[in-house]
Amino acid sequence: MRPALSAVTADVATPLLAPRFRVTAVVSTWGMEAFMDGCLRDLTSQTLYAQDAMEIVVIDSGSPEGEQAIVRAWQRSHPRIVYCRTERETIYAAWNRAVLASRGTLLVNANCDDRHAPDCFEQMAQLLERESVGLAYVDALVTSNPNERFEAHNAKTVWCLPPFNLRQALLTCPYGCTVMWRRDVHASLGLFDEAFTIAGDYEFFLRVSLAHGAAHLARPLSLYHESAGSVSHRDPARLDRELARFLPRLRRWTCIERIYPSLERGAATRSPSDGSDIVREGCTAPEDFASAHLDFGNLLLDPRLRGSAPDAEFHYRRALELAGPRPAILWNVAQALRLQGRIEEADATRAVAVRRNPSLEGLPPQSLIGVRHPVLNRMPPVVYETWVPFSVPAT
Repeated sequence: MRPALSAVTADVATPLLAPRFRVTAVVSTWGMEAFMDGCLRDLTSQTLYAQDAMEIVVIDSGSPEGEQAIVRAWQRSHPRIVYCRTERETIYAAWNRAVLASRGTLLVNANCDDRHAPDCFEQMAQLLERESVGLAYVDALVTSNPNERFEAHNAKTVWCLPPFNLRQALLTCPYGCTVMWRRDVHASLGLFDEAFTIAGDYEFFLRVSLAHGAAHLARPLSLYHESAGSVSHRDPARLDRELARFLPRLRRWTCIERIYPSLERGAATRSPSDGSDIVREGCTAPEDFASAHLDFGNLLLDPRLRGSAPDAEFHYRRALELAGPRPAILWNVAQALRLQGRIEEADATRAVAVRRNPSLEGLPPQSLIGVRHPVLNRMPPVVYETWVPFSVPAT
């Protein structure tokens, strides 16, 4: 009988198996017969696999295609491939099965249609063994051609992911297509939320990053297959609904000095939603905190990012609480209200801002007022565009 899996409890219902390998590669499949042989060829070519330091766990979620026969054929000559066939289930339910079946100290997702440099997983494992963080992620080459090999591809784009910082991670998913994480984090953080169909990896990797940190390996060690048939492309409305299940809470109630680490730590206050001590403010320089809230609110209204007017309004109002009714903050509050369709409130708030500072009258009506502050100067720049042209290095 299948064990109960919950992403909201602190404990994993079934104890994890004793580790025997450095890495377990997690593969889930449904309708991916055309990619399975190439996937297993790619994974068994990893340097860690050649060192007997890696296993592969394949979860077949009731696929109507012929993946089973392909995996069984590979198992005859590769005993460190584990195969499990189940009923149809979400990708995150499949990943949870793989977690519970794994015997690796580290786990890495291996999408059936992606490929990897032969030492990709070894380099990621070495990074995690050097750094005391919960997960690592790498850059990727991007191809639209199926079943290309990492050693022979026609990629024209490289997915250059940003170095990890929490502000960036709360604005847009920074993790890319290949992530390696410590298996033991599941003991305290739970498993993947099986109710998700698209955003469950983002949600879980944010949980890991908040608890243990993350590291970026700035090398294109994966080959990502960009497909118009992916669920995130087919159903963007579902993606938005899933993001709304966790991003607003994290954006609003994560300590602002964790998002802006140069702020000094103050006293704990409590989230009104669940009473947990996750907001730490009250330092001796409230204008520092107000500047951080104003900046984060502006980023949440940036059309280049996956922001949110309600979340932006929350941070603007925190800035007002800290710094008082400053015209610049009021002006930006009005913009967040307007984007939510609260036009009368927006007009009234903008009028107060203009009365307090008549020079605002000449600003474009949809503009935002930025802020300059040493707290912001010490922050890494926000990365807006991660897909850049790729050219083969000269030999």
